[in-house]
Amino acid sequence: YLRILITLSFMNCRPYTTLARFTAESQTFEICPSSFDRLTEIMIAGDYPDMPRLASLAKDIVHEFEAIFEGLGVEIVSDDYDPGLPMREFMYPWTVETDAG
Repeated sequence: YLRILITLSFMNCRPYTTLARFTAESQTFEICPSSFDRLTEIMIAGDYPDMPRLASLAKDIVHEFEAIFEGLGVEIVSDDYDPGLPMREFMYPWTVETDAG
């Protein structure tokens, strides 16, 4: 859950003010998987015993993150990935200027 919160902070370009406010502030983010609220409810309630439910929800959230990243133009799987290239071009393709404009 904490890794999802951190990812959301980076994706929304909004740092959290304090550790105690992570959950509340994450619920105000514009960019967020639609299933995130359900996960947050489970985390707040401490309703962890239903592991199949959590596993299904986790898969849904991963798929939703993939859709968000693809919508931003980030290739989730790429044969062109070169670890020697600057990460900015790989992670933030919408910020790289092209010859087309």
